[in-house]
Amino acid sequence: MSPANSILLDRLDEYLDTYSGRDKFLKAICYSLKFATGFSQSSKSIHDLKLVSSEISNCRTILRFLDYVSVFKYVLSYKFGRNEKDKYLKLIGRISCVLDVVFYPLEQVAWFAERKVIPVNPDPWDNASTVCWVMSLYLALMKALRSLTLLEQHKKCLRSADADIQVAMDRILIQQRGLLLLSIRTCCDLVYAVHYLPEGFLWSTKLKVWQVGALGMVSAGIGIFQSLSSWTKAPSS
Repeated sequence: MSPANSILLDRLDEYLDTYSGRDKFLKAICYSLKFATGFSQSSKSIHDLKLVSSEISNCRTILRFLDYVSVFKYVLSYKFGRNEKDKYLKLIGRISCVLDVVFYPLEQVAWFAERKVIPVNPDPWDNASTVCWVMSLYLALMKALRSLTLLEQHKKCLRSADADIQVAMDRILIQQRGLLLLSIRTCCDLVYAVHYLPEGFLWSTKLKVWQVGALGMVSAGIGIFQSLSSWTKAPSS
C-alpha cells in the first residue's frame, strides 16, 4: 500500500471513530436507501428500503441522546454571542443557541411517546421539534451567507491596502469555499426538513421519498467531503 493510501486509510479510521464521522456516514446510508426507492419496481423492495432507512434514522436519533453535553458546552463557550462583533451574527447565534437547547428534549419526548413509554400524543412534540429543526437550519443558512458577505467586504478592504495581501487573500478564499459548501449543504437539509412539517406549510409532505433521499445524499456527501478534506491532509513534519 502506498504511503498516501495508508495515510488516507488511517485518517478514515480515525474519522469513523468520532461521533460526527459515524453520524455523517449513517446519514449518507440512510438517505441513499431513500433515494434507491425511486429506482425499484417492486413494492416489497421499496418497503424494505424504507424500513432499513427508518431503522438507521432511529439509530441516529438514539445517538443524539448523547448530544446534551456538546450542546451545553457550545452554548457556554459561545457566551451568548458576547464576543461576536457583527450584530446580525450575534442575533442569529443567540436564537440558534435557544433552538438547539429546546430541540433535543422535544425530539426525545416525541421518540419516547411514539414507543408508548410516555403516555402522551407524540404528534405535537414531533411537530415542535421539526419546527425547531427547520428554524435552526434557516438561521444556519443566514449565518453562512452573512459570513460570506463579511469576508467579501474584508477582501475589498485588503485590496485597498498597500501591502502584500496574497497570504491573507488565500485564507479568505479557503473560508469562502467552505462557507459556500456549507450553504449548499444547509439548503438541501432545509428543503427536505420543510417536507416533514405538518401539511399545508410551503411544500410540506409534497416531496417523494427518492427526492428526500437525493437531497439528503448531497448534504451528507458534502459534509463527508468537508470533513475528510481536512482529515486526510498529511500532518506537517
